[in-house]
Amino acid sequence: MNAIILRTGDYQRSIAGVSLLDRLVVELSRGGAESIKILGDPNQPELKRAVARGIAFEYADGVPTLTEPTLVVRDDVFIQRSDFTMLIEKGGTLQGPDKDPLPVGVLEDGSLENLKERLAGLEQHAPEGVTQTVRSQDDAEQAERLLWATMGSKCDGVVDTWLNRPVGRCLSKLLVWTSVTPNQVSAGSTILGVAAGALFYLGPYWPALWGAILLQVSAVIDCVDGDIARVAYKESELGRWLDIVGDNVVHITVFVGVGIGLWVQGDVGALPLGISAGIGALISFLVVLRGMSARHEDNARLQSFLDKMANRDFSVLLLILAAMDQLWLFLWMVGIGVHVFWVVALIILSTGGKARPE
Repeated sequence: MNAIILRTGDYQRSIAGVSLLDRLVVELSRGGAESIKILGDPNQPELKRAVARGIAFEYADGVPTLTEPTLVVRDDVFIQRSDFTMLIEKGGTLQGPDKDPLPVGVLEDGSLENLKERLAGLEQHAPEGVTQTVRSQDDAEQAERLLWATMGSKCDGVVDTWLNRPVGRCLSKLLVWTSVTPNQVSAGSTILGVAAGALFYLGPYWPALWGAILLQVSAVIDCVDGDIARVAYKESELGRWLDIVGDNVVHITVFVGVGIGLWVQGDVGALPLGISAGIGALISFLVVLRGMSARHEDNARLQSFLDKMANRDFSVLLLILAAMDQLWLFLWMVGIGVHVFWVVALIILSTGGKARPE
């Protein structure tokens, strides 16, 4: 279905660093619009995210007469892709908070004059995502608050949900207005994590404690790259790989570092246990890579397992045990747990394609 954006004149309003018009174009494209036409003067700031994502759109003068079903939306309303998809599939319009239709809907044909009256005659659907009419800066700030509330990851554990992401969100809200990229944040998080592992190598109590603190900071920053990527439409395949590889490099560095640090202090069994944990982390990474290249149904089963098990919660446990000078306990936990993890993941992959008995 084709889409038309009707301009109202205020093109400068932005939500989380991206102009509202730019957001509409990206969300329409991701929602399933086959072509996007913007009515009005094209002499305005570039729609940077739409251009960066390679989304085709065009400007047009005048108000056309519709000859086929078309999704029409005014440029002063914030709508997410799920609701655009619903309108393309079902037709109708979206219900606003006051029960009146929002300035968006599928019109079968005819003129675009008297849009409000035409939308009032359509079937109204309750929005699935965030919707907000944006006619003032207060409206834009409200839309931004609602948008940030939807940002998260299926892999978030308890610590991510209640500590890492809320703290990292403060940084995300600042960086999204800058030129800092998600990939730069990912690299910074990895560097901090590797530095934390290096501190564990030194052995004594205080370097290990500072290593645990630095790892926790790395875990907080690790939530920021995804925030920026999703809210500002800066997702990329490179960024996905930087995140995956970086996390595993940090895990291996920290596990082996804790083992060496305890070995330096006289725990002769810590070194082989730390190396074993590092090898287990590497095997886990390779199993995940295999799952990423598996058939869709097998990948889905593994992804469900990863969503439940692969999170950063261990960083707080490590911090607590480092403060208690009980890192040997952490080493035993990861030394066993990481191997259980890859074995279970491998079983899920190897049994995923087999038919179940009748």
